[in-house]
Amino acid sequence: MGSGARHHGDGQRSSQRCPGGYHDCNTGRGGFFEGIAPLHVRWNPVTAAAILATIEAIEKRKLAQNAEKMGLYLRDRLNELKEKYQIIGEVRGMGLIQGIEIVKAKKEPAPDFVAEIFESTKEQGLLIGKGGLYGNVIRITPPLTIGRGDIDQAVQILDRAFGKIRATRQG
Repeated sequence: MGSGARHHGDGQRSSQRCPGGYHDCNTGRGGFFEGIAPLHVRWNPVTAAAILATIEAIEKRKLAQNAEKMGLYLRDRLNELKEKYQIIGEVRGMGLIQGIEIVKAKKEPAPDFVAEIFESTKEQGLLIGKGGLYGNVIRITPPLTIGRGDIDQAVQILDRAFGKIRATRQG
């Protein structure tokens, strides 16, 4: 961007340096950020270059399209688990950010089940997150680069973890 340049997202630049050597950049105009509310960021040239390189890599590798496609595939696979296990109350999310609500028999939150699932998936090499008001939602947030094989492997691990819970609760 050059020293003191201000990039407006539409190819225009102006020279406007902020205190402390930072640049003032409104990235909410067109291009990658089109449709997003204006984002006002102060950065230095190194940070700006890193951000632009990241955006270029995302666009070049079509990672947004992959996230949409693989997100639909992930949701379908998680819904298959929902049909198989009663402790899954709901599958929800958008794209590659998905949540699995874990419940007891009367649809009550089951954070204790989540703790067991965490341990089981961790032992099998899958790290998941947890959230929800009651700590009973498993968060799945794979990288933008994920493919079908990785999703299938993750779902197999979750399937085994849910199977262990069902076996211990019924036996």
